[in-house]
Amino acid sequence: MTSQNTIQKLTSLSAFFPVYNEKEHLPEMVRKFEEILPEVADRYEIIIVNDGSRDGSAELAAEIARTNPHVRVVNHERNQGYGAAIASGIRACRLEYIFFTDGDGQFDVRELKKLVPYIKDHDIVAGYRANRQDPLIRKVMAFCWTRFVNLLMGTRIRDMDCAFKLFRAAPLQAMDLQTTGNMISAEILTLAARRKLSVQELPVTHLPRTAGEAKGVNGEVIVRAFRELMKFRKRLNGRN
Repeated sequence: MTSQNTIQKLTSLSAFFPVYNEKEHLPEMVRKFEEILPEVADRYEIIIVNDGSRDGSAELAAEIARTNPHVRVVNHERNQGYGAAIASGIRACRLEYIFFTDGDGQFDVRELKKLVPYIKDHDIVAGYRANRQDPLIRKVMAFCWTRFVNLLMGTRIRDMDCAFKLFRAAPLQAMDLQTTGNMISAEILTLAARRKLSVQELPVTHLPRTAGEAKGVNGEVIVRAFRELMKFRKRLNGRN
């Protein structure tokens, strides 16, 4: 039986996070990754995906990469959306395992240690927010979204959009991901279910936002997610 207390290092791990106007969090995110990644992997890389930021995030990320050989930057000249940033990060990864989280500092990346022992026996280890530190409206919307996607797609995921996931790289990179908005996790987990990939869910800590601005409650973002979900469902059913 797999246990948190029997951590065996991964051979190699690509870790990435998307950034859209999150300059305040960048140095701390990289620092935390540099603390934990040597403990869980023999080789590692850190990828910052800048999704058209206009607050100086791109310049700061480039400066970090110049001084840290473990860091690479993927730049979108214009903002393409959360899903597009995740897909770019996945494509950029070069190593055997892939981990991603958000760049807003609301997850404790040290808890990656909890996920690592389980990836030996699963294709995906997905976190779920045990005590989500968001306003009530965001929590209600997230609950409804997860229930709706599970019902529509036949999945059984506890927290669809929790941005704390560890993957075997090969099956993830074999997916033809087309979502550009916030529906990206639903697309990945639905394709995983269709392909009979093994998913283990574990509780992770969720922290209050300390800087920057939440983007997920924007009406345009929500409408886009539902549109992409319906389009994805048609694609799965062979109707384009």
